Amino acid sequence: MSSVVALNRTNPLFLRGLYTTMLRIRRTEECVAELVEKGEIRCPCHLCIGQEAIATGVCAVLRTDDYVFGGHRSHGHYLAKGGSLKEMMAELFGKSTGCARGRGGSMHLVAPEVGILGTVPIVAATIPMAVGTGLASKLRKDGRVSVSFFGDGAVDEGTFHESMNLAATWILPVVFVCENNLYSSHLHLLERRGSNGALKTTSSRAPTCMACRESASMGTMPPKCTGRPPKPFSAPEAATDRLSSNAGLTAGAGTLALPTIFIFPSAGRMKPRSGAEKIRSCV
Repeated sequence: MSSVVALNRTNPLFLRGLYTTMLRIRRTEECVAELVEKGEIRCPCHLCIGQEAIATGVCAVLRTDDYVFGGHRSHGHYLAKGGSLKEMMAELFGKSTGCARGRGGSMHLVAPEVGILGTVPIVAATIPMAVGTGLASKLRKDGRVSVSFFGDGAVDEGTFHESMNLAATWILPVVFVCENNLYSSHLHLLERRGSNGALKTTSSRAPTCMACRESASMGTMPPKCTGRPPKPFSAPEAATDRLSSNAGLTAGAGTLALPTIFIFPSAGRMKPRSGAEKIRSCV
C-alpha cells in the first residue's frame, strides 16, 4: 500500500482499504472473543478491540518486505501487515496448519513471507530485535524498514532506551510505535513514574487511522544520510480506545490509548513524502 495512489489521503480506494482493514480486525477480534468464551479457543488471548487504527495506519505505508515485530496484543498488527487470517485462526486453535504450526498460540504469531518476523509476549522483547533487523538492512542495503509495536509498559524496560539510543546513534531504519493506553496493564502512567517526560510529543484528535498513517509518513532524515547525529525529535500522538481489559474479554475497560510513534533518525524537515521511504533512503 505504499504506492503513490495508496498514499493519496483523498483517494477513495485507499480510504476504503483502510476502513476494510480496520473492520476486518474488529470482526476477527469479536469472533475470537466469542470462541474464547465458549472454551473453543484455550490459549490466552489479548484483544486489540479499539486499537485497530494504529496497526492499519502504520502498516499502510510499509512495503510487503518491510519487517514488523509485535507483542502479546498483535492480532491487528499481523492482519494489517498482510498475515493470513486462516493461518492465524488455526494457530489460535493449536492446529498444525497455524502460522507457528500450532505451537505458539495467540501471542506468538509469525509470517515471514509478509515481513512479520514474530510477536513475543515478554515485555519489550521485540524492540531490540527490530534494531537488529534495522542494522542488518543497513549493512545489506536492502532498503527495508523495521517497525516495532509495543505498549507503554515496555517504556519502563531498559531495552527500550538502549534500543532507541542505538537506533539514533547508528541511524538505523527503525520505527518505534508505542500503543499507549496510559495504564500499562493496571497502573496509571503517573503512578509508575514522574510527570516530566523526556520525549516531546504532539497530540492529534484527528481520525486515528489517518493520524497514525500520517505520523508514520512524516519521519525525517538527515540530508543524504551523512551519518550526522539526529537532532531532538518529535513523537506524534493520536487517540483511540482499547475496549477490553488487559487479558480477557471484560468490556468497557475505558482506558485511552495514545499511540506514540518514535521515528529514527530525525533531523530537520524535508519535503513531505512517505516516512517509510525517507527511512528507507538511508540504507
